[in-house]
Amino acid sequence: MWPIPALDKNLISFSFTPDSIACSWIKTDRRSKKMLLSAYQEGPLMSYELHDGIVYNTTYLIHHIRRFITRYNRHNSFVACTVQGPVLLEEYRALPLADPKASDFAIPSSALYTWGYTFLYNTGEGEYMFYIYKATNDSSAISAPGNCSTP
Repeated sequence: MWPIPALDKNLISFSFTPDSIACSWIKTDRRSKKMLLSAYQEGPLMSYELHDGIVYNTTYLIHHIRRFITRYNRHNSFVACTVQGPVLLEEYRALPLADPKASDFAIPSSALYTWGYTFLYNTGEGEYMFYIYKATNDSSAISAPGNCSTP
């Protein structure tokens, strides 16, 4: 068995939108312990490399990712990826319950999407804030009544 290399304390993130890819390198300052943006690079996506949340031209995307990692020598960093666009809907909602059930959110069930929620914080006024996300492969489902709104 070979040894697994140790991860360094840097974060490399890749954000994909239907028309661009953004690469960033975030590191922790040793003295202040604050997170600092060390590098940022954005490139266009022009040939439907990402469409309706589905990656089509992986070769082109991998080229951008490898070029960024190699340029800044970040081979053992933590990596985070995000996909933005019309297939991901987000909403913040306050509820009077700290531990709600899915039915408390009044989001109708559908085979067109998958949704979930995460507790964020107590508002201090008897309500609790939640982050709600919904992912769909059907862009026509976005404008349907009862769906989450985009931020």
